[in-house]
Amino acid sequence: FSGPILRADEYLSQTPAYMRSNVASGLARITLGAIKVLASQLIQGLLPLASEAAMIEKIQTPTVFGAWGFAFAAGVWLFLNFSGFSDICIGLAKLFNVTVPENFNNPFAARDITDFWRRWHMTLAAWLRTCIYTPVARGLGNRLGQQHFMLQILPPLITMLVCGLWHGVSSGYIVWGGLHGVGLVLHQGWKSTIAPRLPSGFKASTAYEVMAWLITHAYISLAWVFFFPSPSPSLKLSLLYMSRMFGLVSHEIDMMITNFAALIPL
Repeated sequence: FSGPILRADEYLSQTPAYMRSNVASGLARITLGAIKVLASQLIQGLLPLASEAAMIEKIQTPTVFGAWGFAFAAGVWLFLNFSGFSDICIGLAKLFNVTVPENFNNPFAARDITDFWRRWHMTLAAWLRTCIYTPVARGLGNRLGQQHFMLQILPPLITMLVCGLWHGVSSGYIVWGGLHGVGLVLHQGWKSTIAPRLPSGFKASTAYEVMAWLITHAYISLAWVFFFPSPSPSLKLSLLYMSRMFGLVSHEIDMMITNFAALIPL
């Protein structure tokens, strides 16, 4: 379930075998993965999103810049940890002459959320496209017509809600998936309506690329808040933390968030 994810035919079509030529590359990949995992463990203790106690402490002593910075750092931590384990799996498989697909491709280079999902947990993204997005889009197209505007909204939204549930039946994971679904919808709307009207020189400029990167990873960082604390997200703590990211600190807001979270069963 963690990945890299292979279809049964992709795995069963391969014949495990020892090949001396694979040893060096397999061990090198395992070593790279181990370094990433070790690095993630070293920084985990510095992140307020990594534990419930640390998250509560940060909520009580908020700074807007720190809240955003730690949310971004939580994504870096998760990348190091998850891609490290993926590297170890890929390297171990290499030792047995089994090819496992890549799972990450420098996701922090993405300048839009669609590209992020082409780079982050790529095998899960491929599974979601094949098993959720395509059947949903095809079914809605047959029912509503291929040009219906809901085809731009429901398939990505449903797909990312399933992605959230893939990680666990929790309100935090559902909100995380929903935010990514909304982000994908908004990005497609931007590409089809606003981006074509912008001057081509501006879109090719460094300023535009920097702005696109900042907006993309600020939004992804905001969504990460609902993925934590690890390993059991808390909707209440995530909402309180998010309020600090926008400088909202008051007893009334905290009580409103607490009462709202209490109404959510998951």
